[in-house]
Amino acid sequence: MTTNEEDKIICVLRQLMDKGMDRRNIVKFHDTFDTRLGKAMVLELLDMSLLRYYNTHRPLPLEDIRSITKEVAVALQALKDMSIIHADLKLDNVMVVDQSQRPLKIKLIDFGLSMYSSEAKAGMRIQHVWRR
Repeated sequence: MTTNEEDKIICVLRQLMDKGMDRRNIVKFHDTFDTRLGKAMVLELLDMSLLRYYNTHRPLPLEDIRSITKEVAVALQALKDMSIIHADLKLDNVMVVDQSQRPLKIKLIDFGLSMYSSEAKAGMRIQHVWRR
């Protein structure tokens, strides 16, 4: 990842935090620090990915499905309100906050491919090839 890409991701996360989007199911971004490999981000501690949760709790109870659906919808609406496209939404990028808590709470993570809606062009391919 280039410095420009890192800076863009950090800029997006800072804007999301400035608008309080961590309360709308977006991972809470705290700060960055430099390492010999580039910038590292300090994010809130979350329990596990939705993929791992699903694989250990099959079949999902209807209550969990409802909670997950609602929580993802809130996060996507928050991104829409900010004119941001996540562009890499998958079970690995949805995290369960605390698997013992009910109703189940989730947060979106990984804004590495995110972009502003104004940057998107018709026919643009932004996801990894094997995810398309």
